Amino acid sequence: MHTTQSETYIAMRFAISAKVTALIQAGKSPDEAKAAQPTAADKGWGKLGLKPDLFTALVYNGSVAPPRK
Repeated sequence: MHTTQSETYIAMRFAISAKVTALIQAGKSPDEAKAAQPTAADKGWGKLGLKPDLFTALVYNGSVAPPRK
C-alpha cells in the first residue's frame, strides 16, 4: 500500500494529539506541554508555516474543555 502525503500528515496530527492529550492528563500546563516538544519527532512539517509551539498550543487548547462560567 502506498501512503500519500495526506495520509502521512493525518497520522502525524493524530500522533501529536495523542502526545498532547497524555500531557494534559498528566496535569501539564500549556507551557509545560510546549516544553515537552510533542512535535519534535517530525521536523519536516514545521517548515510549512505553522511553528511547532503554535501547533502544540492549538492542539492543547482544542483538547481541553473551556472553563465553566
